[in-house]
Amino acid sequence: MLLVIIFALVFGLSFAFLFRTLMNNWISTNYNSSESKSSRYEEYMLDLQTYVSENELSSSDIAKINKWVHSNRNVYLFLYNDKQLLFDSSLDRDEGTDDENPSQDNGSTGNGAGNNNSAQGSENGDGSNGNTNSDSQEDRPTDNTNRPGGGFTVDYPTKEEILEAAEKNGLRQLKFSDGPLLVALADFTDYIYYDVSNIASIVGGVLIIVIILMLYFQKIIFKISRLAKDVSRVYEDDMNNPIRCGEGNDEISTLSRNVEQMRSSMIESLEKEKAAINANTDLITSMSHDIRTPLTVLLGYLDIMKNSTSDEEMKEYIKASESTAMRLKTLSDDMFGYFLVFGNRDADICITDYDARTLLEQLFSEHILLLTEQGYNIKTSLSAGIKEGTKVLTDAPKIMRVIDNLFSNIYKYADKEKEITIEASVSFGQLSCTVKNHILENNEGKESNRIGLKTCEKICESLGMGFEYHTVGIKSQRTFVVRIEFPVKHGGAEVNENA
Repeated sequence: MLLVIIFALVFGLSFAFLFRTLMNNWISTNYNSSESKSSRYEEYMLDLQTYVSENELSSSDIAKINKWVHSNRNVYLFLYNDKQLLFDSSLDRDEGTDDENPSQDNGSTGNGAGNNNSAQGSENGDGSNGNTNSDSQEDRPTDNTNRPGGGFTVDYPTKEEILEAAEKNGLRQLKFSDGPLLVALADFTDYIYYDVSNIASIVGGVLIIVIILMLYFQKIIFKISRLAKDVSRVYEDDMNNPIRCGEGNDEISTLSRNVEQMRSSMIESLEKEKAAINANTDLITSMSHDIRTPLTVLLGYLDIMKNSTSDEEMKEYIKASESTAMRLKTLSDDMFGYFLVFGNRDADICITDYDARTLLEQLFSEHILLLTEQGYNIKTSLSAGIKEGTKVLTDAPKIMRVIDNLFSNIYKYADKEKEITIEASVSFGQLSCTVKNHILENNEGKESNRIGLKTCEKICESLGMGFEYHTVGIKSQRTFVVRIEFPVKHGGAEVNENA
């Protein structure tokens, strides 16, 4: 806003100065040229002679002569009868001749001009002289005393300048009803044009400043109205209605962008909250079903045990009850871990850079050894696709928990007869670790809610890592695939794009 105001002031003042300069230059070079002054002088003399003749004025009709002077602003008239000054319009018009009693004795005022020009008029025979076309003084006066008539914005001509201009124009004969008189004219009508130039430049500059500011504030008001309308729609109707930000770096555009960011953040928070509610609802529904089934079985075993008389049969049912109770404990532990992760996803996170090869070795070596001892067929390729010195960013204790959970599922659901593959590679700034295993056919203990996988997913999300899992194939050919993506630290070893 401050920049616009400064621009408006500079532009407006520049326009006023340029316009005034051009107008004054035109007045000086055109209106005040020798030809233009001479032409105007002849027109004034002709108009005055016509006025005197039509009204049959005499040398004593000063009041009527004064009317002609008043109708020609900034034209000064001197009338001489031989060597005596009869009329001088350069006197202050407020203190000038009374229309009722027009007689005045001003001979002493114009004696110098009168005597000189009277003599010159006699020599020329018709009262004219060779100075008729002489240029008048173009410099505007600075003396503010004794200013009869003039302009509004420029200084008035002084008495001396008026007499000097009249002397340069010379004396002409003018026929009155009672005989000829000598006339001298001084033309200062250029002052009117200087006034127009000054006033027009000031008005034009002010108008330009006002127009620029009005256009700017109209734009601001439009943006404010649009923002208010968009906010009202968001408040009353739909949070998904976007806030139109527009372009520019002004205060309203910045405010609009901030409001839009706030709206987007609110929508994102609401969506996350809704997703969390849905996830918890699904979890509770799924867990209720999963817990109800073993509880029903356990209650059935206990009911049978009440009526059983055989010790062997009792031991079998006790063993089955113990197994069912352990299933319930596993489900409750998983649920507790799920709520622990979802409720404190960002708590105690410590992201550190680790050597990729060393970290993967520590994460997988123990589990690979245990699986091998239990008869599983493991195929690993953890270091081939990773260059030495590559570093990844993660929280080792938390990612260890993810790996433990994954191998816990492998112990439960992997088919020992099929191969388990563990691979790692680096590409596009990410280290990808993939674990594949065939799912055991007709597995009765299948985890229907996959609560452990959801917990792993949330842990990786809180660490800025990627976590994906899916099942491919059908029936006995189903393969479970998990991919974990570690961010590679920038500035480390070069990435192996072809791994």
